Amino acid sequence: MNAVRVNDYDAIRELAKAMLKEKIAVLYTARQQAFDANDYKMAGEISNEVNMSVIDFNLAYPKEDKYLDLHYMTEKGAVNFVAMMCHGNQGIWKLETGRGNNSPGKIPVIKRKLFEIYEGSIWIDKNEGILLLKVL
Repeated sequence: MNAVRVNDYDAIRELAKAMLKEKIAVLYTARQQAFDANDYKMAGEISNEVNMSVIDFNLAYPKEDKYLDLHYMTEKGAVNFVAMMCHGNQGIWKLETGRGNNSPGKIPVIKRKLFEIYEGSIWIDKNEGILLLKVL
């Protein structure tokens, strides 16, 4: 039986993330079209699909233990995912939010919201795109 080497896993994960990014781009275009057509129900369904795609990626390709990659998620989806995964799971969680480069106005909405919710238990890692959340 051949064991998967770390480098192989990292390469597979990066390929999966690239595929996720392409899928998400298509979904966000469709969501914007739904908003433009005032079809808010469809826009909500597409947002749910975006969030579930990112959740599925995180569960299938974890970067490390207690690490969540929140890229591409909606603010609400990211907040709910963090709450679900961290609830009852003590320790330090790494939450990859990014720096906000793809957020409207370059304002990192997910990062800002997580700071608001977890005030006193969350701080920025040496990598500005990652938050550290202490769960007691």
